[in-house]
Amino acid sequence: MKRNCVRVRTGTLVSTFLVLLLSVLKMPPSCLAQSPSAKESAAPVKAMGLPTTFTTMSVTNGTNQKQYFYITLTPVSATVPNYPTGEEINNLNQVTFTGNFQPGEGVITAIGGSALEGYFFLNAGNTANYAPQATFSANFYTNGTQGTNNNQCFTGLPGVGIGATFAEVTLNVDGNYLTEETVDISEVNGINSLWEVSLPLPAGSLAPPSNNYPKYFSTSGYVFPNNNTVTPWGTFQQGQLIPVPTIANNPGRYWPCSGDANATLPYGVGKGTVGVYPFGCDNCTSRVKPGCSGKYPPASLVQQSLNICQVLRNCNYQIGGNVGITLKKFPYPVFQVLKKTGGK
Repeated sequence: MKRNCVRVRTGTLVSTFLVLLLSVLKMPPSCLAQSPSAKESAAPVKAMGLPTTFTTMSVTNGTNQKQYFYITLTPVSATVPNYPTGEEINNLNQVTFTGNFQPGEGVITAIGGSALEGYFFLNAGNTANYAPQATFSANFYTNGTQGTNNNQCFTGLPGVGIGATFAEVTLNVDGNYLTEETVDISEVNGINSLWEVSLPLPAGSLAPPSNNYPKYFSTSGYVFPNNNTVTPWGTFQQGQLIPVPTIANNPGRYWPCSGDANATLPYGVGKGTVGVYPFGCDNCTSRVKPGCSGKYPPASLVQQSLNICQVLRNCNYQIGGNVGITLKKFPYPVFQVLKKTGGK
């Protein structure tokens, strides 16, 4: 989806919504044709097509100062053959944010007359809400400037605000063409900010629902490096979905920014940060062609050991709820590791 990122969610859309741990589950072309587990098969199944209850989304400025947000629509019809263009948001004039705004706030301005790229500002602590009535696929980032969509790509050595970190979503998919909604945070193009994305779960509980868990953004059964699928959580069976309430990136401030690859997964089942593509790793567990010209750290230091870079919700279980994107910190400086112990 996103510029320069081979894995880009918008066209590739290979899987996974919500956070906790685990592996990308690639599903058959038709969502009705799949049955990941007996429990999921027993859950009610909706007809294919757009959902009857749409997923909403919001963008929040979680910093203490005014921020400019950039939005890039990534229409799935550009990469998914025969996807009905009438079923997707493919022009910024279809996107209207609502909120408790000051004059001009939350209003998208197109960049260079583009129908797909634009920007808007939010004051500190404010939120822009959007309720798409069709497939919505887009990425969001910030670079601290007004109306200048540059500095999106990592081009040099470590420094302040290098490249851009993206929050990416694809919501309300037509099950005839796509198998799931997806969400992720991408550091493929660089690291300049910290994001957090909240995902719908059963109210009042983060525990796995006993019956209709597939309705919530989840990841698939956990896969160890030897490719043996194992039970990742208590009494869960192989292939069952694990609810994920939140995803957030945390690369670390010092080169090589390997924090998202080395975070400890819950229950002692491995390492990594669910829902995050690490620095320059466009294929999650490897680096294929990230598209930026900077001198990335070796992939072996930053890549995920497991395919856990996206979270998903199966198209059969799109029952609404809100995906909340929050900018937690900007700028987020990245520094070279000091060579002298105790030095500055």
